[in-house]
Amino acid sequence: MSVNPLTCSLSVWNGLEGYCRFCNNALTGNQKRWCSGECIKTWRLHHRYFLARQFVMKLARGKCLCVRSHSEQRHVICQHCNQCEAIVRLRGGIMTCDHVVPRFGDKSRFSCKHHVSNLQVLCSNCHDLKSAEDIIRYGL
Repeated sequence: MSVNPLTCSLSVWNGLEGYCRFCNNALTGNQKRWCSGECIKTWRLHHRYFLARQFVMKLARGKCLCVRSHSEQRHVICQHCNQCEAIVRLRGGIMTCDHVVPRFGDKSRFSCKHHVSNLQVLCSNCHDLKSAEDIIRYGL
């Protein structure tokens, strides 16, 4: 595991063995790191990019007010320009999940940079603009 639960803002673990590395409850039986499936599920959701990205995209739905058929899922909205996913696709773009604070160089599967609070949905145009600004801002 590349994420240290002691330094993660989501974890309340005190660092002592025998306690859950997420909620700090005492471990019982054969448990070694997590007290429940819920704790490990929540930990993975906020630290593994694949899961966090899916969750953020799901949360972003339901904001679009465009006309659609009854069975069609609501579209995602770009959090910067407020363009609807359907409009973005018509213009040849896609929606992407962006790190608010960039993860330049950090290619690990598990990272605190994948916290849901550090992810946002942007259209490809806004993502390109933000990436260029990030390079200037962070000097990378």
